[in-house]
Amino acid sequence: MVRRALPVTLALAAILVVGLALQEEGSAQTRGGGPGQPVEVVNFPEVQKVEVRGTPRQATLVDFENQTVSAHGSRRDPGSWRHVGTLNTDGFGWVVLSLGGELQGVLTEPGAAVAVLVPDQAPLLRALKEDVVLLFPLQATATLVPGHEYFTSQPERLPVGFPRYQVYLYNTSARTIEAHLYAYLGN
Repeated sequence: MVRRALPVTLALAAILVVGLALQEEGSAQTRGGGPGQPVEVVNFPEVQKVEVRGTPRQATLVDFENQTVSAHGSRRDPGSWRHVGTLNTDGFGWVVLSLGGELQGVLTEPGAAVAVLVPDQAPLLRALKEDVVLLFPLQATATLVPGHEYFTSQPERLPVGFPRYQVYLYNTSARTIEAHLYAYLGN
């Protein structure tokens, strides 16, 4: 039995060696069947350097400072709101809104300073102006307390859903305020 296995093993080994030799010869040929040719690339660019100066920005701060906002504003009356600008949020995923400021005069009853960001889309702005309906707003609210000269909101991180927002401020107290809105945009 050992004698029969030896010739079979030798035959299989010979077939394997011949197959490997043919495979190496075939790999040295091109698809067209001819022998492979060495190639030298003469116009290959050298290693390219890229230099970044400073820190790449992942976030930015936009401020709407020193905004005088009249007294007796109301959420139900967008005509009493102060338009302070446009916030470009394109490319950012979230915004942290922080609203603060100073009362002008003495406050006897509590009130609120409110920042409202309305998406800069024609149908949404029309709904606000014509029907007093806020669609997809971002908002920050600061409570105005009698006996306190300054006010501040809690910073709140909000998801951004539109590339631009129109920014409005209103004040429900009986005194004019000087407001500062900070929008910290990030990813």
